[in-house]
Amino acid sequence: MARAEQSAETTRDSASDLSVWSLPTERRALFALSVATRTGDPDSALRAAEVADSAWAAGAPVAPAIWAQIRVGTGIAHLHKGDLEGTAEQVAEMLASIRERGSRPSRERHRPGRRRRHGEFMSPLPTQMVNRWQNRQEPGPGQGTVYWHMLVGDQPGARDIADAAQDRLADPTGLHMTPAKWLHITTLVVGSTDEITDDQQQDMLRMASTLLAETPPVTVTLGRILYHPEAIILAIRPTEALERVRAAIQSATLKVTGREGHTEGPAQWLPHMTIAYSETKQPAQPIINALGRELPNREITINAVSLVVQRGPERLWDWHPVGRAPLRGRG
Repeated sequence: MARAEQSAETTRDSASDLSVWSLPTERRALFALSVATRTGDPDSALRAAEVADSAWAAGAPVAPAIWAQIRVGTGIAHLHKGDLEGTAEQVAEMLASIRERGSRPSRERHRPGRRRRHGEFMSPLPTQMVNRWQNRQEPGPGQGTVYWHMLVGDQPGARDIADAAQDRLADPTGLHMTPAKWLHITTLVVGSTDEITDDQQQDMLRMASTLLAETPPVTVTLGRILYHPEAIILAIRPTEALERVRAAIQSATLKVTGREGHTEGPAQWLPHMTIAYSETKQPAQPIINALGRELPNREITINAVSLVVQRGPERLWDWHPVGRAPLRGRG
């Protein structure tokens, strides 16, 4: 593949010269991915997928069929490397795309590059970042929002990887960094303090602590970077044990308040740690170039879920932990 591309570059004398290499970048990347998959070279396959994703991030038109084949090929490459979580993420993106296309009018089904809601991290990479808080409804003075968070700011692994990412993002402007103290994994949005009383908050803590008493701490890995027009996040892997923790939290919330709570964005929860938010409209590519798609992996251990009241607007970080539901089980 490399020799063919080099040969094409040296023999192409004008824009009118046509060959298989005259295809758009993402189509050439798909061909390279297919060859790498058939020859058992998953690393080359992932590099080819990266070329396609970068082309889309730079504004290349998105052909849904090409995008889908890139996702499938990327999933197979992860599978060949023994990375089942990576394969699952690609499959999840495919299923989300199918569900979304099936629910939209036919004229909307061929717009895969449109902006998506917070929480939906689907390729292609965004071409534009937006102001997260431009149209966001937030608590007013004296009001608050009750959250369940997995607070990880006290863990060296979380701080180290966040520091590394934020250092790389020092030059791009228009980003609001998550303070190290409040690095977190949002688990559940319970509701407004106008609706959730102090007594209910204490009852939720007691109920959650009971439900999680036999659950052991969960060790997860941070490293893969995901981009959304509103935020830059680190994916959490694996997710299965955290999903069981969240189910217990949701059950406690429902039993005490009569409501299940909700995620920020889509119905399906995607565990992640946000390292920066966009606070202005700006091109995404300089940010992607500065940070990349992967950082050296770091492990963190989730040993509790905290009930937190956020007072006022989100970026003031006026957080007040109410208490913790610890994970005390033995692995």
